[in-house]
Amino acid sequence: MITLRTGAMSVDVDDEHGAQIIRVADAQGRNALAHYDWETPIPAWRGLGYGNDDLDLHAGFRGGWQETFPNAGLPGVVDGVPLPFHGEATTARWSVDEVTETSCTLHVPSRLPLVLHRTMTLDLDRAVLRIDGRVENVGQVPADFVWGQHPAFPATPGARIDFPAGARIRPDVERNGGYDLDPVPWPAEPDLSVIPDAQVHQLFYLDELSEAWAAVRQPDGGVSAAIAWDAAVHPYSWLWIQRGDPGFPFYGRASMFAIEAQTAWPYDGLAGARRRNMAHRLGPGESLASWFTMSLFDDTGAPVTGVDREGNVRFA
Repeated sequence: MITLRTGAMSVDVDDEHGAQIIRVADAQGRNALAHYDWETPIPAWRGLGYGNDDLDLHAGFRGGWQETFPNAGLPGVVDGVPLPFHGEATTARWSVDEVTETSCTLHVPSRLPLVLHRTMTLDLDRAVLRIDGRVENVGQVPADFVWGQHPAFPATPGARIDFPAGARIRPDVERNGGYDLDPVPWPAEPDLSVIPDAQVHQLFYLDELSEAWAAVRQPDGGVSAAIAWDAAVHPYSWLWIQRGDPGFPFYGRASMFAIEAQTAWPYDGLAGARRRNMAHRLGPGESLASWFTMSLFDDTGAPVTGVDREGNVRFA
């Protein structure tokens, strides 16, 4: 485990298992992420696999923050290579290149001729985490990929979600929660910007983002979080809400939602993104850089109207 720390923030990164970020805490130790220390189900890496990529990934899923690469969503076969659910970067052991008290650099190879690099840096005097990422093609042929960030937050009833004005939302075909499938302006009706006190398991896609940012305003003294990302690399956002799902691996115990910065939609993985010309492609020796920022704040009741790359948050 890698721990980065300043007086304003601490971050825990599990480099052994997908470089998952399991804790982004403020100075009072409050974790902005939803993360559970469940003993069951037993993760696939501790025993026999479950027989498919979906179950293998979710067996070890406890919330937190994953990086989906070179696939996001359903598993599939690309150029004869099977790619697992959400990509192998979410569960693989990453190589640690450098660690200081306030920053670290890691990388992970994929099944394709692509290597993902990540540098994480904490601001010295603010509760701001900055991530700089880079994908490089180390092969001699072009390679396609999709790439995303998957932070999960506590789905506290009454928590509020802010997106840029003008954002448009599209329900997933299978997990639409009864919403009409036609795109509608955020926050739709019933209002998706408020976490309900009910059992739900839904997935939505947001496009027409005038700016690439979102905010989570937690009630009852919870730590709130604002995120911003590189719209050129991740032009879409996925909103996944899960409260009280009785099925594997949650068994009714989890209450979380993820606001994801993603390359493509819907949820059908790199194979589908390629068919729709939504995937990124790098030629031999080429690379693509991107960034993601998270800042923590205390909710005052005012809606968030903007978040920039430096982690500055604007309020109404």
